Amino acid sequence: MLFTVSNIVKAIGRGFNPKKAIILRNENYDLSIIDLEDFVGKSTNAQDRVKGRIIGREGKSRLLIEELTETQISIYGSTVSIIGNIESLSAAKEAIMMLVRGSFHKTVWNYLYAYRRDLKKSKTEIWFDQTIKQHNRRRQRLDTNINVLEDG
Repeated sequence: MLFTVSNIVKAIGRGFNPKKAIILRNENYDLSIIDLEDFVGKSTNAQDRVKGRIIGREGKSRLLIEELTETQISIYGSTVSIIGNIESLSAAKEAIMMLVRGSFHKTVWNYLYAYRRDLKKSKTEIWFDQTIKQHNRRRQRLDTNINVLEDG
């Protein structure tokens, strides 16, 4: 609980709206903070250039990363902070790090679209497996009811 409150306070301190930061109460969500100084140094020009790459024209790059990974991103000072579920968090972080390292935006988008396809496929497989299990349970109950009627 204390760790959760600490993450919520950190998220608000890194520029997230408190209404968005509160999702960190959910144990499946976490906060990741990337300090750009660790990768581009203290030069404000270098940091601004990288932040511009992450944000994109009119915020489109940031928005696309958020949409494809189902995360929320805040760029504040020399940090980039991400809130998301554990799996999505790593994909968003990797996309941002690709931009920090200088990858072409198209390369990053291809990575994210592949991630999204795999995520949808995984969710579909889980849904399909659950549907099959439900069907089998219904069928067992029906068979049991038929056996009871035949015996009675």
